[in-house]
This record gives sequence, structure tokens and C-alpha cells, in this order.
Amino acid sequence: MSLTYITTCTLCNQRFNVPGFEDLLTTGMGQQQVGQIIQKLSEHIQQKHPKEFAESLIPGFQLSGLLRLKHFHTDDTTANQMSEWMRHQIHELTRTRTVPDQKIREQVNKLELPGSVEDKVCPLIMEMRDILEERGKFAPKQPGASATDDNGKPKPAGVVTM
Repeated sequence: MSLTYITTCTLCNQRFNVPGFEDLLTTGMGQQQVGQIIQKLSEHIQQKHPKEFAESLIPGFQLSGLLRLKHFHTDDTTANQMSEWMRHQIHELTRTRTVPDQKIREQVNKLELPGSVEDKVCPLIMEMRDILEERGKFAPKQPGASATDDNGKPKPAGVVTM
């Protein structure tokens, strides 16, 4: 039995009745229907929300370019930096989870560590989170920004020094 779901445009609240993908994905024809549904929803965005549609194309082009560029090696620091920046931007758009500072403090507090130890553990966990999520000083620099280490030597692309 195929279920029907309501899919709502978050920009204008227009509602679409859409068959459940789980049932559709079990057949070859169903996979084609999924593509048709996505096409129909995309057409809505393109026709009713052209600005948002145009903005949605940019990450697609970036991802496409990044997937092609990863098959090349270059000594061009700026090109490497640009590639890393594109990868980071895609990561930012697609990340669905983060751990706020307050949540880290709450979890560490549950360990019932002595205060002086807790004061050291929280910042370390927050820094590790920042490394994994590429936040703050661990975020890649925008193209054109300095790509040198503290000694003025070029940094290798894709390597985080800790």
C-alpha cells in the first residue's frame, strides 16, 4: 500500500501531495517517478521563486567543480585554497548536526569532575568540535587569504595542523 505525504514549500507554503518514496524506490518505474517528483518540485522553485532557484544552482556547480578538481594535483596554492574553500562551503550547507558550547558544558558537568579539571576538559572538547566542524580558526580561509604557516611557508592544501 502506497502512502501519500504532504510536501510543503517553505517559501510560500504551497502544498503538494507526494507518494511515499519508500514504496517507489522498490521498483524501477518507482525510481523514475521519484525523479519526476523532484523535477516537479524543482519546477515550482524555478517558476515561483527564481531568486532561490538561482541561488540553489551555485552549490551544485561548486560540487561538480570540486568533484572534477579532486582528480588533479597542483602546486598553485590559490587553486588549492579555492578547492578547499568550495569543499568547506558544501560542508557548511549539508551539515545537519552541531554541538553547542552549552551542551558540551552540560555533558562534562555530568561527569562530576573536580572544577579545575572540568575547566580544562570543556575547552578541549569545544576545540575538538571546532576542528571537526571546521569552525573559527579551523575553518579554511577564503580564496585570496594568506595560505602560509607561521613561518611564512606555504601550507599544504587539505591539511590541518594542530
